[in-house]
Amino acid sequence: MHARQENLTVRTAPMARFVRAMSVGLALIAIMSHAPALRAQESGGPAPNAGPQGLPPPNYPTSPHRGVIDGWTGKPIPCRCRFEGQQLELGTIVCMNTHVGTVLARCDLVGNNTSWMPSREPCTPKAGS
Repeated sequence: MHARQENLTVRTAPMARFVRAMSVGLALIAIMSHAPALRAQESGGPAPNAGPQGLPPPNYPTSPHRGVIDGWTGKPIPCRCRFEGQQLELGTIVCMNTHVGTVLARCDLVGNNTSWMPSREPCTPKAGS
């Protein structure tokens, strides 16, 4: 009986080492994926490549409606947002008065329409606007 119990311990030892190694690996991956945000918190600044607070990731880079070809002219249909009489490119961020106050907003695609996506980051509009 003692020999069988010893044999069982020998077989389960590699599995225990494997489980331990996987746990350590997953913990390292979790730490590394949060490293840029942790460094930003320590330095007191925003995370690298972070836009205004409260904005979801932009839709326009992967939208199937971006760059659609006009059947009449054969040219891509331009997707632009309008603001104060100007036509602005997708991804442009401006300070505007919105339903959530005066905040930074980004030009983005919602379905096949351009729209301003307001953030939670307040701003001061330029003089005269």
